[in-house]
Amino acid sequence: MVSSSSDGSTKCWDVSTGTSRDEVAGEQVASTKAAVGTEQRAGRFLVKAKGDLVLVHYADGGEGSDSEKLPVAFFRAPSPVRTVACSGEHIGIGCESGAVLALRATWLVEA
Repeated sequence: MVSSSSDGSTKCWDVSTGTSRDEVAGEQVASTKAAVGTEQRAGRFLVKAKGDLVLVHYADGGEGSDSEKLPVAFFRAPSPVRTVACSGEHIGIGCESGAVLALRATWLVEA
């Protein structure tokens, strides 16, 4: 599990032992302070946050304005979303509560 605090620090935890770890095996999503924001383009999709929702819309085409378009997918976070970072088929979400979510959406990279 990954946790973050308001001072900007991030810790990785081994949930089986409750101890802090320096490295965690598995897939990773990189996010930098430059990528901080609540909206990001991922291929032909636009991923954006609205409160505790992460909405995925087609970035181009479709009927009506962005505010009128229905999302093609959405996810609910445990608290309002502060950051969204997309990398390949992964969506990283940072919440106001400090929760960090890593979502896998293989259809983001469809040709």
